[in-house]
Amino acid sequence: MAGSRVEGIFPDGLRQATSVFISGVNRPLLKWVALALLDPYANRTWWTDVRMEGEDLEPDDPIGTKIIPPERVHVLNPRELQADDADARRAERAAAVMLRHDEPADSVHRIFEFLKLPEHAQERIVSTFAGDEPAVLVLANAQRLMGLYPSSAVIPMINSIVDAGACIVVLWSEALPPERAGFDVVLQIEGTSPNAWRAARLRCEKGLASGPLAHGVSVRLDSLPVVTPVLEQLLPPGGR
Repeated sequence: MAGSRVEGIFPDGLRQATSVFISGVNRPLLKWVALALLDPYANRTWWTDVRMEGEDLEPDDPIGTKIIPPERVHVLNPRELQADDADARRAERAAAVMLRHDEPADSVHRIFEFLKLPEHAQERIVSTFAGDEPAVLVLANAQRLMGLYPSSAVIPMINSIVDAGACIVVLWSEALPPERAGFDVVLQIEGTSPNAWRAARLRCEKGLASGPLAHGVSVRLDSLPVVTPVLEQLLPPGGR
């Protein structure tokens, strides 16, 4: 359903770079709901799935079923998303020499923060940059990166991605971290399986000023017109 005219629930139809945090206890359901929410922007959405060595996906995972085009998915081990501080320091030293002395301080700071991002994040931002509307970069199983970064580094990294002109959508399926408060939009999915997606609920904790989730209420997925048509069409029969 890529190219759907449904505007969705995100601010300004994700026409501006922003950060979104979506949590849920069931990883496949979390991905399915994210897929539906991002359907209006599918032609500019790219997925990174953080996967453990030798891990098999659940049968109802939308990445495993190739509902999400494989060419739009990168599968990486957590270690591959670890920032290289030595490379960042070298890049900062080079930038300090190459940048003009009259460059605004905030511009220099944004460049330095961008250079601190993992190489994969830098490549995704650069390769998907179009200039008119921001690319939407989904990071699934983000909880598996815990321990690789100090908590104080999380929001600066998220802000660096947004400052570089991309939308970052983080999918999280463990206990809620306090760092989520630093995201522009925070959503929570209450549901246990794609098989029972109709009864699952979606709630906005932060960031939506209008629409069905604006007041922080818990709304059934099958009452959301932006979600229901996508899941009805794409979920395999066992998940309806």
